[in-house]
Amino acid sequence: MINGTPPYISISTFNQIFQSFATRHPMINSYYFGSQWNFGATSSPVYPYLAVQPSRVVKYLGGQQGYFGKHIQFDIYVMDKLNKSDENYVDALSDCGYITDNLIGEIMSSTFYYNNVLTIKDIKSDPVWEGTVDNSNGWKTVITFEVTQPFTPCNSPQTPLN
Repeated sequence: MINGTPPYISISTFNQIFQSFATRHPMINSYYFGSQWNFGATSSPVYPYLAVQPSRVVKYLGGQQGYFGKHIQFDIYVMDKLNKSDENYVDALSDCGYITDNLIGEIMSSTFYYNNVLTIKDIKSDPVWEGTVDNSNGWKTVITFEVTQPFTPCNSPQTPLN
């Protein structure tokens, strides 16, 4: 068990994937999923934080009848607060890069995600220097997932056609 979480975790949404990671990672103190302008609206983030913003979905037809796929893109921010009087300017960036690499590594190497037909299609990262009102450094990483999805009566809530 990690932080009281059983080794088996039922995950069915992207929010749950990222939230599970944030809950289990010892360096992350806050997690947020949603639009960028609502982040911090209800409470102040505790640094370092992981914030995930959905940004784009591209759907395409799969190779088999009844299958389609999606490329789902997320903007992922891992940020840490700067202490202006301390020498943590580069350390904050380094620590956030490490957390981002942990997230990518877990998704790429876990059979849980592979067995659930989730793969990473593309990754792009850019440093964020003093990117928030709170003066924080970190990384904005854009991850594009490829998800193939069968369309069957078992996973569709509507009544089948006659």
